[in-house]
Amino acid sequence: MILDLPYTELKMTEPLQSFYQKYSFDENCISKFVTGEKYTSVMLNNGNIGVCANLGKAIDINFNGYFKLDLTNISHRILYNAYMNALVNNECEFSVSADIFDTIDFSRYNNIVMIGYFKPVVEKFKQASLELKIFDLTHQNAEITPTIYKQESIHNADAVLLSATTIVNNTFTNLSKQTSDQCDIFLLGPSSILHTDILKYKNIKSIFGTTFRKNDIRVLNSIEQGNGTRHFQKYGRKVRL
Repeated sequence: MILDLPYTELKMTEPLQSFYQKYSFDENCISKFVTGEKYTSVMLNNGNIGVCANLGKAIDINFNGYFKLDLTNISHRILYNAYMNALVNNECEFSVSADIFDTIDFSRYNNIVMIGYFKPVVEKFKQASLELKIFDLTHQNAEITPTIYKQESIHNADAVLLSATTIVNNTFTNLSKQTSDQCDIFLLGPSSILHTDILKYKNIKSIFGTTFRKNDIRVLNSIEQGNGTRHFQKYGRKVRL
């Protein structure tokens, strides 16, 4: 059951802490837990699967019957994001698959910013001859805009494509607050938690995430082998909330 928190409270509480207040965490609900080079995944007892990017971190989790979730610990935040991903991503009914570039008409925006490097999406912007400023701390190439321009670009943007991993590293709330009131934010990536509470944060218009079939062990096997989005995404379905 989804319970709504007041909007004012959501503005004060970052998403994972808010979800913890609502849903808590029970390691006994997890039937399988795997972590690889790029992603972490959990499968719940009901077969639901959730994933979360590792952000280049080595995940240190030990379930021993006395595990206590600590949302100041990045490994725990990655685990809990994957847990919430599994817990709620199949609660909504999605009528059709949805790719962000095929769903949103970006030609109507003048200043588009991407936080987090999504190469397939970037290629579609190039093919459509649409300008895009990209900020990403983990990639270094000519497409990435220097970080010194990040705050100004976000403030001037009328559209922001925001990686769901900003929730994990706890920059999501601050980044959304930096946008102007006229900006539309689109949260995306397989780490996305498809929950309506996320839509209550400033300027969040849509969430583009991934759902997986129950008990599809291929997803966990792929992640455990060190694969990234491009490999395990084929076992899921891109959806929009």
